[in-house]
Amino acid sequence: MKSRFFGLSAKLALAVLAVGFTFTSCYDSANDGIIVPGDVDVVIPAPKYEVTGYVTDFQTGAAISGATVVTPIGSQTTDATGFYKVSAAAPASGDVTISATGYVSVTVKLEMTSIETGLASYNVSAALTKDGYIEGVQAPQLGVGSETSVITTGLDALYNDSDSKKEADVTLKVKTGARWNTSYAIEIDGEKKFIREDPADKFYAYLKAYRGIEYGKNFMGDKFAETEQTFTLDVPANAYASSVTVVTYYWIEGYIWPENDQPTNIIDRVLKNDIIPTWVGISHGHGHGHDDSHGHGHGNGNAGGGTTD
Repeated sequence: MKSRFFGLSAKLALAVLAVGFTFTSCYDSANDGIIVPGDVDVVIPAPKYEVTGYVTDFQTGAAISGATVVTPIGSQTTDATGFYKVSAAAPASGDVTISATGYVSVTVKLEMTSIETGLASYNVSAALTKDGYIEGVQAPQLGVGSETSVITTGLDALYNDSDSKKEADVTLKVKTGARWNTSYAIEIDGEKKFIREDPADKFYAYLKAYRGIEYGKNFMGDKFAETEQTFTLDVPANAYASSVTVVTYYWIEGYIWPENDQPTNIIDRVLKNDIIPTWVGISHGHGHGHDDSHGHGHGNGNAGGGTTD
Protein backbone atom coordinates (compact mmCIF):
# COMPACT_ATOMS: atom_id res chain seq x y z
CA MET A 1 0.00 0.00 0.00
CA LYS A 2 1.45 3.31 -1.02
CA SER A 3 1.18 6.53 0.87
CA ARG A 4 2.14 9.92 -0.38
CA PHE A 5 3.73 12.92 1.28
CA PHE A 6 3.48 16.47 0.01
CA GLY A 7 6.44 18.01 -1.73
CA LEU A 8 8.62 14.96 -2.25
CA SER A 9 6.05 12.41 -3.44
CA ALA A 10 6.51 9.30 -1.30
CA LYS A 11 9.42 10.76 0.65
CA LEU A 12 9.15 12.66 3.86
CA ALA A 13 9.64 16.36 3.44
CA LEU A 14 11.64 17.74 6.34
CA ALA A 15 12.65 21.35 6.50
CA VAL A 16 14.21 23.58 9.13
CA LEU A 17 12.06 26.63 8.61
CA ALA A 18 13.68 29.09 11.01
CA VAL A 19 16.66 29.09 13.30
CA GLY A 20 17.63 32.54 14.52
CA PHE A 21 18.26 34.99 17.31
CA THR A 22 16.06 37.66 18.78
CA PHE A 23 17.76 40.77 20.21
CA THR A 24 16.38 43.44 22.54
CA SER A 25 18.20 46.58 23.81
CA CYS A 26 17.68 49.71 25.95
CA TYR A 27 17.68 53.36 24.77
CA ASP A 28 20.55 55.37 26.32
CA SER A 29 19.30 58.98 26.80
CA ALA A 30 22.57 60.02 28.42
CA ASN A 31 24.40 59.45 25.17
CA ASP A 32 21.83 61.10 22.86
CA GLY A 33 20.29 57.82 21.89
CA ILE A 34 23.54 56.17 20.96
CA ILE A 35 23.77 52.66 22.31
CA VAL A 36 27.07 52.02 24.04
CA PRO A 37 28.15 48.43 23.34
CA GLY A 38 28.86 47.78 26.97
CA ASP A 39 25.29 48.72 27.86
CA VAL A 40 23.53 46.38 25.38
CA ASP A 41 21.06 43.94 26.93
CA VAL A 42 20.84 40.84 24.73
CA VAL A 43 18.01 38.41 25.30
CA ILE A 44 18.74 35.05 23.69
CA PRO A 45 15.62 32.87 23.44
CA ALA A 46 15.77 29.30 24.63
CA PRO A 47 15.67 26.69 21.86
CA LYS A 48 12.25 25.40 20.79
CA TYR A 49 11.36 22.44 18.58
CA GLU A 50 8.11 21.80 16.76
CA VAL A 51 6.59 19.40 14.25
CA THR A 52 3.72 20.66 12.10
CA GLY A 53 1.82 19.48 9.05
CA TYR A 54 -1.45 18.69 7.30
CA VAL A 55 -3.22 15.35 6.94
CA THR A 56 -5.52 14.87 3.94
CA ASP A 57 -7.38 12.20 1.98
CA PHE A 58 -5.19 10.91 -0.84
CA GLN A 59 -8.08 10.43 -3.29
CA THR A 60 -10.09 13.60 -2.66
CA GLY A 61 -7.55 15.98 -1.13
CA ALA A 62 -10.02 16.78 1.66
CA ALA A 63 -8.72 17.55 5.14
CA ILE A 64 -8.91 14.70 7.65
CA SER A 65 -10.08 16.02 10.99
CA GLY A 66 -9.28 14.09 14.15
CA ALA A 67 -6.29 12.21 12.74
CA THR A 68 -3.78 11.19 15.39
CA VAL A 69 -0.14 12.26 14.97
CA VAL A 70 2.43 10.69 17.31
CA THR A 71 5.91 12.24 17.19
CA PRO A 72 9.07 11.79 19.30
CA ILE A 73 8.32 15.07 21.08
CA GLY A 74 4.59 14.56 21.70
CA SER A 75 1.20 13.76 20.20
CA GLN A 76 -1.64 15.80 18.73
CA THR A 77 -4.83 15.45 16.70
CA THR A 78 -5.63 17.40 13.55
CA ASP A 79 -8.18 20.21 13.53
CA ALA A 80 -10.97 20.82 11.01
CA THR A 81 -8.42 21.90 8.39
CA GLY A 82 -6.27 18.80 8.91
CA PHE A 83 -3.54 20.82 10.63
CA TYR A 84 -1.57 19.82 13.72
CA LYS A 85 1.37 21.20 15.74
CA VAL A 86 3.49 19.59 18.45
CA SER A 87 6.05 21.66 20.43
CA ALA A 88 8.81 20.81 22.91
CA ALA A 89 11.85 22.39 24.58
CA ALA A 90 14.18 19.49 23.76
CA PRO A 91 14.83 17.62 20.52
CA ALA A 92 14.14 13.92 19.99
CA SER A 93 14.53 11.73 16.93
CA GLY A 94 12.36 8.75 16.09
CA ASP A 95 9.16 7.67 14.33
CA VAL A 96 6.28 9.92 13.33
CA THR A 97 3.07 7.88 12.97
CA ILE A 98 -0.05 9.36 11.41
CA SER A 99 -3.34 7.45 11.65
CA ALA A 100 -7.07 7.99 11.18
CA THR A 101 -10.13 5.76 11.37
CA GLY A 102 -10.74 4.00 8.05
CA TYR A 103 -7.32 4.90 6.66
CA VAL A 104 -3.98 3.16 6.31
CA SER A 105 -1.50 4.46 8.90
CA VAL A 106 1.92 5.73 7.85
CA THR A 107 5.17 5.85 9.81
CA VAL A 108 8.29 7.82 8.87
CA LYS A 109 11.62 8.54 10.50
CA LEU A 110 12.32 12.02 11.87
CA GLU A 111 15.85 13.16 12.71
CA MET A 112 16.09 16.30 14.83
CA THR A 113 19.27 18.35 15.21
CA SER A 114 20.05 20.12 18.47
CA ILE A 115 20.25 23.92 18.32
CA GLU A 116 21.52 26.44 20.88
CA THR A 117 18.78 29.00 20.41
CA GLY A 118 15.80 29.88 18.22
CA LEU A 119 13.12 27.71 16.62
CA ALA A 120 13.64 24.48 14.70
CA SER A 121 10.44 23.53 12.90
CA TYR A 122 9.95 20.29 10.98
CA ASN A 123 7.08 19.72 8.57
CA VAL A 124 5.56 16.25 8.22
CA SER A 125 2.43 16.21 6.04
CA ALA A 126 0.74 13.10 4.67
CA ALA A 127 -2.06 12.09 2.30
CA LEU A 128 -3.63 8.90 3.65
CA THR A 129 -5.23 6.18 1.55
CA LYS A 130 -8.40 4.47 2.71
CA ASP A 131 -8.38 0.89 3.95
CA GLY A 132 -8.63 -1.45 0.97
CA TYR A 133 -7.55 1.07 -1.63
CA ILE A 134 -5.27 -0.38 -4.30
CA GLU A 135 -3.32 2.09 -6.39
CA GLY A 136 -3.32 1.39 -10.10
CA VAL A 137 -6.69 -0.38 -10.32
CA GLN A 138 -8.55 0.60 -13.46
CA ALA A 139 -12.32 0.99 -13.36
CA PRO A 140 -13.61 1.47 -16.91
CA GLN A 141 -17.22 2.61 -16.94
CA LEU A 142 -19.14 0.28 -19.24
CA GLY A 143 -22.45 2.15 -19.26
CA VAL A 144 -26.05 1.53 -18.19
CA GLY A 145 -27.93 -1.75 -18.49
CA SER A 146 -31.56 -2.59 -17.75
CA GLU A 147 -33.78 -5.50 -16.80
CA THR A 148 -37.57 -5.74 -17.09
CA SER A 149 -40.04 -7.69 -14.98
CA VAL A 150 -43.85 -7.80 -15.05
CA ILE A 151 -45.97 -7.99 -11.89
CA THR A 152 -49.60 -9.16 -12.14
CA THR A 153 -50.50 -9.93 -8.53
CA GLY A 154 -50.95 -7.80 -5.42
CA LEU A 155 -52.37 -4.87 -7.38
CA ASP A 156 -55.80 -4.62 -5.69
CA ALA A 157 -55.03 -1.10 -4.48
CA LEU A 158 -54.70 0.09 -8.07
CA TYR A 159 -58.45 -0.01 -8.71
CA ASN A 160 -60.58 3.11 -9.14
CA ASP A 161 -64.28 2.93 -10.04
CA SER A 162 -64.89 6.61 -9.34
CA ASP A 163 -65.26 9.35 -11.95
CA SER A 164 -62.07 11.15 -10.87
CA LYS A 165 -58.46 10.05 -10.55
CA LYS A 166 -57.04 9.16 -7.15
CA GLU A 167 -53.72 8.38 -5.47
CA ALA A 168 -53.07 4.85 -4.27
CA ASP A 169 -50.16 3.15 -2.49
CA VAL A 170 -48.97 -0.19 -3.77
CA THR A 171 -46.15 -2.37 -2.40
CA LEU A 172 -43.97 -4.05 -5.00
CA LYS A 173 -40.81 -6.13 -4.97
CA VAL A 174 -38.04 -4.34 -6.84
CA LYS A 175 -34.33 -4.99 -7.42
CA THR A 176 -31.92 -3.12 -5.16
CA GLY A 177 -28.27 -2.94 -4.13
CA ALA A 178 -25.51 -4.35 -6.25
CA ARG A 179 -24.41 -7.65 -7.72
CA TRP A 180 -21.11 -9.16 -8.67
CA ASN A 181 -21.75 -10.27 -12.24
CA THR A 182 -19.42 -13.27 -12.30
CA SER A 183 -20.56 -14.44 -15.72
CA TYR A 184 -19.63 -11.24 -17.52
CA ALA A 185 -17.32 -11.50 -20.52
CA ILE A 186 -15.38 -8.68 -22.16
CA GLU A 187 -13.54 -8.56 -25.46
CA ILE A 188 -9.81 -7.82 -25.41
CA ASP A 189 -7.77 -7.77 -28.62
CA GLY A 190 -10.56 -9.50 -30.48
CA GLU A 191 -10.84 -12.32 -27.95
CA LYS A 192 -13.47 -12.82 -25.26
CA LYS A 193 -12.07 -12.94 -21.75
CA PHE A 194 -14.14 -14.12 -18.81
CA ILE A 195 -13.82 -12.70 -15.34
CA ARG A 196 -11.47 -14.34 -12.90
CA GLU A 197 -12.65 -13.89 -9.35
CA ASP A 198 -10.11 -12.33 -7.03
CA PRO A 199 -10.55 -13.01 -3.30
CA ALA A 200 -13.93 -11.54 -2.33
CA ASP A 201 -12.71 -9.69 0.75
CA LYS A 202 -10.11 -7.86 -1.31
CA PHE A 203 -12.75 -6.80 -3.82
CA TYR A 204 -15.24 -5.65 -1.16
CA ALA A 205 -12.56 -3.66 0.64
CA TYR A 206 -11.52 -1.95 -2.55
CA LEU A 207 -15.11 -1.01 -3.44
CA LYS A 208 -15.60 0.52 0.00
CA ALA A 209 -12.39 2.52 -0.31
CA TYR A 210 -12.94 3.52 -3.93
CA ARG A 211 -16.67 4.21 -3.82
CA GLY A 212 -17.13 5.07 -0.17
CA ILE A 213 -19.97 2.52 -0.07
CA GLU A 214 -19.95 -0.69 1.93
CA TYR A 215 -21.66 -3.36 -0.11
CA GLY A 216 -23.06 -6.14 2.07
CA LYS A 217 -22.08 -9.60 0.91
CA ASN A 218 -25.74 -10.60 0.80
CA PHE A 219 -26.14 -8.09 -2.04
CA MET A 220 -23.32 -9.59 -4.05
CA GLY A 221 -23.78 -12.52 -6.40
CA ASP A 222 -25.24 -13.36 -9.77
CA LYS A 223 -28.59 -11.72 -8.96
CA PHE A 224 -29.74 -8.45 -7.49
CA ALA A 225 -31.44 -8.52 -4.11
CA GLU A 226 -35.18 -7.86 -4.10
CA THR A 227 -36.73 -5.51 -1.57
CA GLU A 228 -40.34 -4.53 -0.96
CA GLN A 229 -40.94 -0.83 -1.54
CA THR A 230 -44.13 1.21 -1.47
CA PHE A 231 -44.95 3.48 -4.40
CA THR A 232 -47.68 6.11 -4.69
CA LEU A 233 -49.33 6.08 -8.12
CA ASP A 234 -52.07 8.14 -9.76
CA VAL A 235 -54.92 5.81 -10.72
CA PRO A 236 -57.03 7.19 -13.58
CA ALA A 237 -60.80 7.50 -13.22
CA ASN A 238 -62.73 4.30 -13.94
CA ALA A 239 -59.62 2.19 -14.39
CA TYR A 240 -57.49 -0.52 -12.78
CA ALA A 241 -53.97 -1.86 -13.31
CA SER A 242 -53.91 -5.26 -14.99
CA SER A 243 -50.11 -5.41 -14.56
CA VAL A 244 -47.12 -3.33 -13.56
CA THR A 245 -43.87 -3.37 -15.54
CA VAL A 246 -40.74 -2.67 -13.48
CA VAL A 247 -37.71 -1.48 -15.46
CA THR A 248 -34.51 -1.68 -13.41
CA TYR A 249 -31.60 0.46 -14.60
CA TYR A 250 -28.12 -0.37 -13.32
CA TRP A 251 -24.61 0.98 -13.78
CA ILE A 252 -21.91 -1.41 -15.02
CA GLU A 253 -18.27 -1.11 -13.96
CA GLY A 254 -15.27 -3.31 -14.73
CA TYR A 255 -12.24 -3.55 -12.44
CA ILE A 256 -8.77 -4.49 -13.59
CA TRP A 257 -6.14 -5.26 -10.96
CA PRO A 258 -2.68 -3.86 -11.71
CA GLU A 259 -0.88 -7.18 -11.25
CA ASN A 260 -2.56 -8.96 -14.17
CA ASP A 261 -3.93 -6.17 -16.38
CA GLN A 262 -7.01 -8.22 -17.29
CA PRO A 263 -10.66 -7.89 -16.30
CA THR A 264 -11.16 -9.56 -12.95
CA ASN A 265 -14.36 -8.11 -11.49
CA ILE A 266 -17.56 -6.57 -12.79
CA ILE A 267 -20.08 -4.90 -10.52
CA ASP A 268 -23.61 -3.76 -11.39
CA ARG A 269 -25.23 -1.16 -9.13
CA VAL A 270 -28.97 -0.39 -9.25
CA LEU A 271 -29.59 3.22 -10.21
CA LYS A 272 -33.39 3.33 -10.20
CA ASN A 273 -36.59 1.38 -10.82
CA ASP A 274 -39.23 2.78 -13.16
CA ILE A 275 -42.81 1.67 -12.39
CA ILE A 276 -45.06 1.49 -15.48
CA PRO A 277 -48.69 0.35 -14.88
CA THR A 278 -50.93 -0.98 -17.65
CA TRP A 279 -54.35 0.62 -17.13
CA VAL A 280 -57.63 -1.02 -18.20
CA GLY A 281 -60.87 0.93 -18.31
CA ILE A 282 -63.78 -0.16 -16.14
CA SER A 283 -66.98 -0.54 -18.16
CA HIS A 284 -69.49 1.95 -16.78
CA GLY A 285 -72.23 1.80 -19.39
CA HIS A 286 -75.94 2.20 -18.74
CA GLY A 287 -77.38 -1.30 -18.61
CA HIS A 288 -80.98 -2.32 -18.96
CA GLY A 289 -82.01 -4.59 -16.12
CA HIS A 290 -84.12 -7.68 -16.20
CA ASP A 291 -87.16 -8.49 -14.09
CA ASP A 292 -87.52 -5.76 -11.46
CA SER A 293 -84.15 -4.11 -12.03
CA HIS A 294 -83.90 -0.43 -12.68
CA GLY A 295 -83.39 0.76 -16.23
CA HIS A 296 -82.27 4.14 -17.54
CA GLY A 297 -84.60 5.84 -19.92
CA HIS A 298 -83.31 8.43 -22.36
CA GLY A 299 -85.56 11.37 -23.03
CA ASN A 300 -85.23 14.91 -24.24
CA GLY A 301 -83.88 17.13 -21.54
CA ASN A 302 -83.91 15.12 -18.32
CA ALA A 303 -83.51 11.34 -18.46
CA GLY A 304 -86.24 9.45 -16.70
CA GLY A 305 -85.91 6.14 -14.92
CA GLY A 306 -88.39 3.42 -14.48
CA THR A 307 -88.82 -0.29 -13.90
CA THR A 308 -89.05 -2.87 -16.63
CA ASP A 309 -92.69 -3.64 -15.81
